[in-house]
Amino acid sequence: MIYKIDTTKDTPIYIQIRNMFVNLIAYGELKKGDPIPSVRSLASDLNLNIMTVQKAYTLLKDEGFIEVDRSVGSRIYSDASLKCEAYEENLQDLFKEAIARGYSKDEVEVILDGIYDNSTC
Repeated sequence: MIYKIDTTKDTPIYIQIRNMFVNLIAYGELKKGDPIPSVRSLASDLNLNIMTVQKAYTLLKDEGFIEVDRSVGSRIYSDASLKCEAYEENLQDLFKEAIARGYSKDEVEVILDGIYDNSTC
């Protein structure tokens, strides 16, 4: 599995790592019991500081998404439906990015209205 982080975003990297795993769980790419890379391995793959990855893993553990067992490594612990949370986080990121790029609330609402108008759901 390929993991990616955007170092140009304003979102802290450890939060991006957390969100990445939450999204992978929400979309069914990672399931309960699936192993995840060790802190050292993921830090190396993403060219990040080990402490940054450790902070993300600690957050994921505290939130109940992963379990850490030194004898077998870290694994996905939660198989709960996370779609709503993942969608909401993605929307928040998109709205924050739009605001950062200078879009007004009215402009965002116009875009959102257009999406709803063209929706087939």
